[in-house]
Amino acid sequence: MGGLNARGEYEYIIMSQPLKHPSMVLARDLNKFERKYQQEVYKFLEKHGFLSPITALNTRLHFENATACLQINQYYDQMEL
Repeated sequence: MGGLNARGEYEYIIMSQPLKHPSMVLARDLNKFERKYQQEVYKFLEKHGFLSPITALNTRLHFENATACLQINQYYDQMEL
């Protein structure tokens, strides 16, 4: 977890497992993350073996904007089947 905002919340979190794949970085604000933290996170992941060809299956970091997911305000019990 890294970078605290004005409310004391972390700006991003790195999620993975012992095999180091898959790994995900979740950020509150993608633009802010790209400006302030992207290089730091990339260096951390590379230094600790999260970006090696074996653990990442020859893929590098891929950034995805998931804000469309946040627009769905339904919980599982509220969904119509």
